[in-house]
Amino acid sequence: MDIGPTTAADLRELDALIVKPEVMRGYFGAVLAPRHAREILLGEWQSCQANPAAAHLVLRCPQHGRIEIAGAGFLLEGELRFFVAPARQRQGLGRALVAALRRAAEEHQLNELSAWVFPENHASAKLLEACGFTARAAMHVVPYERCSARPVLQYRLSLDARPAVVFGLAAQPRAGH
Repeated sequence: MDIGPTTAADLRELDALIVKPEVMRGYFGAVLAPRHAREILLGEWQSCQANPAAAHLVLRCPQHGRIEIAGAGFLLEGELRFFVAPARQRQGLGRALVAALRRAAEEHQLNELSAWVFPENHASAKLLEACGFTARAAMHVVPYERCSARPVLQYRLSLDARPAVVFGLAAQPRAGH
């Protein structure tokens, strides 16, 4: 597994992932027209390129004898969004991607991270909670295209929390030592 900055060349492979309905539902909260999903992905990447305190990362893993993109995420103004391809979920890749986004936030000296999760996206909610995020607020949003307004939960994490322990990156002290 390798996590690094998204390049313009990576966008073609990300484009093929982001237009899959199961990815769109988790990432955007709705199935969009592929053209619209592509525009949003490109807009997010361009916003991150234009902001020195932002990061857009891809997650690469070996698959079928070659390296393929298994997910992506971005950090912009303290907010993060991420996805892992459905076939690669529940393998620790989401945790690694969130940890990489957190490291980018710490490098940019941000004080807090937030992420918005649709209530039915239990996997993302559990992952964020396992990484130390807590649900703080719920609100209704006007979603993309012609879908009706839907609630979304905000998760937050203070970057003053113990980073290595929260993300499982360092051994926790054993009892009695």
